[in-house]
Amino acid sequence: MSNDTQRADQIVYHFYTKLVLVVSNARSSQEPNGQAKIDKWFNLEIPESSLFKDNIRLYRSVSTAQSTPPFEIQVLLSVPELNNNQVLVHVAPDSSRARVDPPPKSILLETWVINFVPDGSQYSGDVAPSTIYKLGIALFRSVYALLRILPTWKSHRPLRRRVGGSAGAFTLQLRLRSEGPDDRTLAFSESQNLSPITA
Repeated sequence: MSNDTQRADQIVYHFYTKLVLVVSNARSSQEPNGQAKIDKWFNLEIPESSLFKDNIRLYRSVSTAQSTPPFEIQVLLSVPELNNNQVLVHVAPDSSRARVDPPPKSILLETWVINFVPDGSQYSGDVAPSTIYKLGIALFRSVYALLRILPTWKSHRPLRRRVGGSAGAFTLQLRLRSEGPDDRTLAFSESQNLSPITA
């Protein structure tokens, strides 16, 4: 395996890691424990997290992998158990209100996906690893900014200020789609997909 292939594999692995860190930093309502080490990949300093670390390991050597499964992070609003005098209400775009009964365990707010499609089974060398890295800098700075203008950011800030998402409170959570479906997760049919970014 050439040095360029190893370097490209390392950069691809850090694409997955950095996506987790950037989304976690802007969406998780749990405060990081203690003094977290800072990840500096792609010139964007974000506190490190062990979240999904074991799941990301399989993306360490994509150049030799037979296939690479999609990596999908879901941002969920966790719904606490409601009291007898509480109801969950959905406000539609036309301002009409509908009771959600039975209340879900969680509500899917966002999905972030990396779908790696290799150009043949080996790194082709058409794009130098240094160029891939430079493109990654622009990509993650854009994702970082996008996470802070999407509607979920307005929920993230007040939820994170509450002490550690205490029991009986709404919290934001991250989960991998590969962890399996949950029949108590509410997902709305309206969604907006950004076009895939290709290099």
